[in-house]
Amino acid sequence: MLTALASGGETVVSRGELVEIGGKFRIPDVCSQSGTMLVEVGTTNRTYLEDYENAVTENTAAFLKVHTSNYQITGFTHEAEFVELAEAAHNRGIPLLVDFGSGSLVDIAFYGIEPEKTVQELLKKGADIVSFSGDKLLGGPQAGILAGRKDLIEKISRHPLMRALRIDKFTAAALDKTVSIYLDESQLEKEIPVYDMMSRSAEELKRNALWLMGELLADASEYEFAVTSTRNPVGGGTTPGKTLPGAALQIRSLNGKGLSAQEISDCLRKMDTPVIGHIVDDWVYLEMRTIRTDEELEILKKELKYDLCKKNPQ
Repeated sequence: MLTALASGGETVVSRGELVEIGGKFRIPDVCSQSGTMLVEVGTTNRTYLEDYENAVTENTAAFLKVHTSNYQITGFTHEAEFVELAEAAHNRGIPLLVDFGSGSLVDIAFYGIEPEKTVQELLKKGADIVSFSGDKLLGGPQAGILAGRKDLIEKISRHPLMRALRIDKFTAAALDKTVSIYLDESQLEKEIPVYDMMSRSAEELKRNALWLMGELLADASEYEFAVTSTRNPVGGGTTPGKTLPGAALQIRSLNGKGLSAQEISDCLRKMDTPVIGHIVDDWVYLEMRTIRTDEELEILKKELKYDLCKKNPQ
């Protein structure tokens, strides 16, 4: 996006949005590799509309907004209103580009999560290009998606790098199938796992954990079990610091008779159907939110019985 639209020019970004995601993927490095000069404006916690306006020169090629997908800046903060920023950019003939991270197509506030703008909302409010992921919240294959002004999309598509970066036919087919699900939002929870997981109540998750504990108590006498309330981050580059109420089954050795927490975790990961939990204070936590069906719950029971009891499950 930046290589095609801003190479050789300047790209204006708020200091509070110079993000780094996994693998040391940093916005300043992205700008450098794209051949655009990064112009930082504002401060870490407060950036005003006039900061962007005062940074405009004859070389300004773009305003860039970056979704802070893995951290929050709270307290004494301010950011420019999106509509006003779009107007300021357009009045100067400058495109407003948005790196939106995971990028939701539906309002996730329905699931009790802190509201975030959708891709459609950003475009309606004046974004010229929005980039977002094909996996994560969208629920499709790993891919990058650009949505926005036709002329800018066509300019990007003509860039020589596009041929090297274009997705293959299988990815395109999977993405097409995924996006078609959004034509009927009533199908989201049925067809896309992340929405099914977000829809599950803490009470339902606790019931599953209690059932699983009851199934294990009689056979796994060398272990201690408990059901605890947890908080589940959505992840996938969205709603940093916001969580959903969940429930987990806790497992640990009883008086040193059974496997250690690390040994339990290692064994579960090596099963025919790998089970991935996390360890806190020598307890292995198995979160119930990602167990979506009765069949999966039954598989988990069998894996645990085999692992903890060292016998073939019945």
